[in-house]
Amino acid sequence: MQLFNCRLFELIAIFLGVFNALNDTDFANGVEHEVRLLRKLEKVLPKSFPPADMINRTVLAFVDINQISDVNEKDGYLTIQLWIYCLYMTPSASWNPEDFGNRSQITVPQNTFWMADINVLNALQVKYESFDRQIVDSWGAVAFWASLVTMNVACSFEISLFPFDQHQCDITIGAWIMPQRIYNIRPLGNDEDLDVVHVPLRFYRENDEWDLQRPVHISMKERTWNDGDEDKMDSLIVHLKLKRRHLFHVIIFVVPNALLYLLSGLVFVIPVESGEKISFAITILLAQFVSLGTISDLLPSSSLSFPKIGYFCEAAICHMTLDTFLAIIVVKCHFAHGTHRMGVRTRRLISSNFMKVFGLLPCPKKKSFPGSDESHFKEPPRHLEKQPNGESSGTTTSSKWLSGLKGQKISSSDMSSVQEKLRNAVKQIEFLESEENAEYLWAYFGKFLDRVFLYVHTVLTVFVILFSLFYQA
Repeated sequence: MQLFNCRLFELIAIFLGVFNALNDTDFANGVEHEVRLLRKLEKVLPKSFPPADMINRTVLAFVDINQISDVNEKDGYLTIQLWIYCLYMTPSASWNPEDFGNRSQITVPQNTFWMADINVLNALQVKYESFDRQIVDSWGAVAFWASLVTMNVACSFEISLFPFDQHQCDITIGAWIMPQRIYNIRPLGNDEDLDVVHVPLRFYRENDEWDLQRPVHISMKERTWNDGDEDKMDSLIVHLKLKRRHLFHVIIFVVPNALLYLLSGLVFVIPVESGEKISFAITILLAQFVSLGTISDLLPSSSLSFPKIGYFCEAAICHMTLDTFLAIIVVKCHFAHGTHRMGVRTRRLISSNFMKVFGLLPCPKKKSFPGSDESHFKEPPRHLEKQPNGESSGTTTSSKWLSGLKGQKISSSDMSSVQEKLRNAVKQIEFLESEENAEYLWAYFGKFLDRVFLYVHTVLTVFVILFSLFYQA
């Protein structure tokens, strides 16, 4: 019952308001002025064809950009929102506001008066959020269409300079059927004398990933349905130039790839004895493969425009594969003592001063066997030295000492000393051919290869980086 009473009071209030409005003189006069103005406009503004006195038979189009929602490089389209306003001028539709109750504008439903067939011509998908009214101004301007247009526009993306790439997309707005003999289309912009008009960007909202380059030009172009057609139709081309904001991709993609590439050289620094040499090389290689897959996820699978940074990643992968292969060779050489015998030339190489070129000391020609005393081979007993031609005892070699024993009397104690030296010499020779010494020599040769491959890796890294920088530039 209470709810019924509330509804009843609302209906009574509405009825009283309408009754007062009908009895209000000002309201009644306003309605009368609007009806008279509408009848006047209906006489001079046709519905199905352009007005006869339309100035220069020209429709003016105002275009502004609201925002760039998405740039889908993988599928090849741009999602953008545009504000589009279209109007034409006709003197017969003008009036003196004082004659119609100081009304300078009138709003009527859409399609009340003639509308030009202007559309977005190169969109894959269009959504119009139109203002469903037409506005006529007292100075004869008829704004017949105003809409917020959300569209997907097909674009050809040049991704070779990713992530420092720039793209250009064109949006074509024009007459769908009506040729120039019916009406022309001109951009409403800064200066009518200019062939190219700039988009004002009054309502534009910046995109986080893409920077819209200023100024945005609007140019004019004629088109026909067929090559031999004489009826040409006007169209406006909005030229968009987009530049990628590269900071995110540099930090997330470029820097990690560069660090992985530099870390790959550490495979020749890790000692073989750690057991992590080959596993480290393979891990770095797999990480680079995963990073290369990021490009495939972000960019289109195009063979016409391949990103130059992709060539860098491919070169890095090939280089890391070579590093893995060389690391396997080093490990193989390090443990080759059980299956291979080191040649004489290899021994001479690792024992020569050539090792100093790579920052290594020459390998000793022999390694002391356990329990031996190498001092026995350095010089003979002082009382047995023979110093012919005034040579000093410090420069007498063992061979000269042995040859000088001829014709001398040797005591039993000295004979025992000589026999001990000979036995030590035999042991030393046997040790040089033993498995332990072979392991030592092969390990030293593996260390030499590690150093050589590190130098080769450094040279290749500098070459790849410099080539990538110049190629990118």
